[in-house]
Amino acid sequence: MKILLSGATGFVGQYLTKELLKNDHQLYALVKKTSDTRLDPSIVQLTLPLLQTLDEQIDVFINLAGENIAARPWTAKRKEALFQSRVTLTKQVRLSLKHPVKRLISMSAVGFYGISRHGTFTEETMPKQGFAHELCRAWEEAANEFIDDGTQVVIFRLGVVLGNGGALEKMRLPFLCGLGGPIAGGQQWFSWIHIAASSQARQSSWANPCFGMVSSVNVPCREIP
Repeated sequence: MKILLSGATGFVGQYLTKELLKNDHQLYALVKKTSDTRLDPSIVQLTLPLLQTLDEQIDVFINLAGENIAARPWTAKRKEALFQSRVTLTKQVRLSLKHPVKRLISMSAVGFYGISRHGTFTEETMPKQGFAHELCRAWEEAANEFIDDGTQVVIFRLGVVLGNGGALEKMRLPFLCGLGGPIAGGQQWFSWIHIAASSQARQSSWANPCFGMVSSVNVPCREIP
């Protein structure tokens, strides 16, 4: 398969590209600058202008790009960066492609539902307003624009992706310093998914018609034995 990825150099993207290369897929990575040494040499690196010249149909576009939402305070400037790196980029990719992709697998987050201490969420749950919801909703709407081109769209509303590195690495530091413990009352819900499971879900979604347009694949903390 010919697979285009955005966010290929991120925590999830680097894991996923290694898994995809094991199956001999032809990978294309959307990058800000070419010659990124973090990517395998077999991966074709494309900037947005270069993507406009690609005269091949992509089988799957896996849309992982986005500034780290928890890295800095949500100032007005930071909110704009989060929006641009998700919503605007998704729109730009669609407009840059010469040929519509066959399937889009795009990310969203459980932040779509807003914040609730005791709520139970399904794909049909009405969201609560706030920046997290507004960002996720706009990102999903940008992804759904691909439908107008005949593209099949799957959107994953993910929780925190845990693995060797990423968010877990940051959370470990207080414990390594002997300062770890519950936050506030310790009763907050925490939806998460292991990085291997998230990778498998993405790979399954382009071959399995059972995946709906919007899918949640997470483990709520209270389901952990």
